[in-house]
Amino acid sequence: MRFHFPNLDRPKKAAKRVARLLGDRLPLSKVQNGLATVLGYRDWHELEFAHSAQPPVPLDQDLSRGDFRSRSADLTLKLARALDITAGEALYVLLASRLTGDAGTIEDQFAIRLQCWKATGDWPVSGMAGTTVRFRGSFAGPRRLAMLTADFGRGRDSPVQIITDNRCGICTREEISIPRDPLPPFLPHRLYFVYGAWTEPDGSKVLFSRDYAPLWRLRDGQRPQQVPSTDWIKHQDETWFWEDATAPWEDRHRQAEEEARLKSFGITGLPLLIDLLPLMVTSVGNVRMPAGVLRDLQLREKSGPPRLMMA
Repeated sequence: MRFHFPNLDRPKKAAKRVARLLGDRLPLSKVQNGLATVLGYRDWHELEFAHSAQPPVPLDQDLSRGDFRSRSADLTLKLARALDITAGEALYVLLASRLTGDAGTIEDQFAIRLQCWKATGDWPVSGMAGTTVRFRGSFAGPRRLAMLTADFGRGRDSPVQIITDNRCGICTREEISIPRDPLPPFLPHRLYFVYGAWTEPDGSKVLFSRDYAPLWRLRDGQRPQQVPSTDWIKHQDETWFWEDATAPWEDRHRQAEEEARLKSFGITGLPLLIDLLPLMVTSVGNVRMPAGVLRDLQLREKSGPPRLMMA
């Protein structure tokens, strides 16, 4: 599919935003050519001359939710290949650049990311892994939801490995119920909410998760930048936003407060930390908490990048 525009204003602004959001790791010319190929052109030069040859394509906000998500997933994977970046980075910069319209909600973005995982084979498409269930256990949280992992035994006496908003653990078969009408997978809050901030020597702030994984870098006058979850951050100061007793997965009021905190930082996208979720869902045996998964990834990076993080 070739995208047409009434003028070049939107593609030009989008290319500059993408370059900035990627921390100027790529020259603007490469970003421009990458966007052009994603939009169906041979290169930026062809886009300049042929962008208005047909009526403009509908913007994101003019599509149905399903069409918006499907189109965004396709563009995300194409952009990841064109710029040699991860799909998580591609989705964030694509929507933040407003190349094809206004960014969707966090729920939309997670649904798009889920489509990308399925397309690249990182999310199970059969069996019970990734199934969302109702959970009545002690660590259920206010949403009272859990996701089953690949280590799900159907027997009534088999222990069940689950992932909730805050925990990875074992429960009994009696503590879960599988809805007749399937529920969509959900984004665990532990992979999304910020726990505190590090101050780097240059004054930049890096927000981190409860597992002390870097999430976002904040610099004055710039949009938040994603930070790879396995990066080591050199910092000179550290602050925390809450304690475990007041964690955002303990009640809905706290969740609303932390969502407001993210918005106050200008964060409207997903952190790269959520790429741990497929690894956790497809694991067999005791499911590791995010900190343990991150340690494994850091060790693997010494011998080459993990497949999922490059998808």
